Amino acid sequence: MSTQITVTVLPASTKAGEETIRALLALALLNSDTKLSIKAIYRDPSKAPAGFTSLPENKFSAVKGDVGDLSTLDFTDSNVVFYIPPPTYDGTDTEKWAHLTAKNIKTALNSAAGGKVKKLVLFSAIGAQHPDGIGILKLNHITDAILTGGEDVEVHEKVVIRPGYFVEGFASFLEEALGPTASISSWLTPLDYRAPVVSVKDIASTCAKEILKPFSPSGITSPRYIKIFGPRHYSAQDLHQAISTALDRKDIKLNPVSPEHLAEYFGQVLPEQYVQEFVDMTTAVLPGGVMADDFGYDDVDENHVVVRGETALVDAIRVVYEGLLRKEEGRKGAAN
Repeated sequence: MSTQITVTVLPASTKAGEETIRALLALALLNSDTKLSIKAIYRDPSKAPAGFTSLPENKFSAVKGDVGDLSTLDFTDSNVVFYIPPPTYDGTDTEKWAHLTAKNIKTALNSAAGGKVKKLVLFSAIGAQHPDGIGILKLNHITDAILTGGEDVEVHEKVVIRPGYFVEGFASFLEEALGPTASISSWLTPLDYRAPVVSVKDIASTCAKEILKPFSPSGITSPRYIKIFGPRHYSAQDLHQAISTALDRKDIKLNPVSPEHLAEYFGQVLPEQYVQEFVDMTTAVLPGGVMADDFGYDDVDENHVVVRGETALVDAIRVVYEGLLRKEEGRKGAAN
């Protein structure tokens, strides 16, 4: 007997959203008993990948919507909602944005409560349980509290995904290594200090499996929390080695960015308003930070699970490098 399931993903333009959609489609192909329909919400549906929009509408539909605008959110026909809280760098206060967007999602979920929504899968972050000292991750702390902290969100099952750092987030290390200085400036210090780093492929695989997992019976402990780490934790030295291997280079230097220079480091790429939030998030991860004790693979109980990813660091770095090459080719093509 086949099972029909409709999944809403928002914002679908995020890396986690896009890759989870890809993983969902792959899993549905392997399971003929699952009839999957994906409703992907974009601010601009024309930005949806062609590989998705070429699918039949009953399998994938790109819908215009904005988590900042409640009137555009409709979960009435959804069985599962997968929400990835998006940061904003347009000058909006992070805490105000977190409250606005989370309350919009909560209202939309409750408006659909008489319908089919059975499960909320909420994308969060490692360390988001801490109320203070986590910088930009307060977006996730506030969102988690509003959507899973009480009984007033009328969804039976809630799953909170807390991955480590995306390997893809270290693309700037690759770009710097490919640049004229042939070096990497690492905020992850000391250089031999290891933190959880995981590929988006492993993150998306876990998210997709949780989304498609059969709905749990009443009485289940909810929310459930799932941490996602890589095969092991990695240091800046490990990242340096993986990048050197992926590029087949032996001349790349590795330079530490000490905590007192983090503001200058992030100030080169971020609006001034958000620099301190990134400094605080980074120092929270480093030795002595509030998140430094959150990295155990054995931190499990009845409602806390740790998933160990399978993708090796060097393999994930190669994928990031290939993505950078495609972007560069696209820029050259556009210029011509």
